[in-house]
Amino acid sequence: MDYVIKRDWAFYWGTSEWSAHDIIEACEIADRLGLIRPAFDQPQYHILERSRVEFDYNVLYEKYGYGLTTWSPLAFGILTGKYSNGIPEGSRLSMSSIDEIANVRLSIPVPEARLVAMREQWL
Repeated sequence: MDYVIKRDWAFYWGTSEWSAHDIIEACEIADRLGLIRPAFDQPQYHILERSRVEFDYNVLYEKYGYGLTTWSPLAFGILTGKYSNGIPEGSRLSMSSIDEIANVRLSIPVPEARLVAMREQWL
């Protein structure tokens, strides 16, 4: 990435869904070798998945000035109520990579009024 940035083909580089440990290791290696380190991560971030952004990355913000560009604020549509009647076959939510989030969310009975209140507070 150092090569790409020094030739003005990109302004900076980042990671996507890396653990805090892996990002710290990448930053330390880049610093040790005199390379440009990553500047941000692209983690999933929504009311059901907050720990990485709000807790795990704290050291990154403080020590490295690390930034974020988050994705999936509505948890693949789960927070919109789109899947309240189940998960359609072949839909994005039926894919195994996001199955765990879907099962957790859909297995917790949350009254609709409470979910609406949570959405409004979050926005």
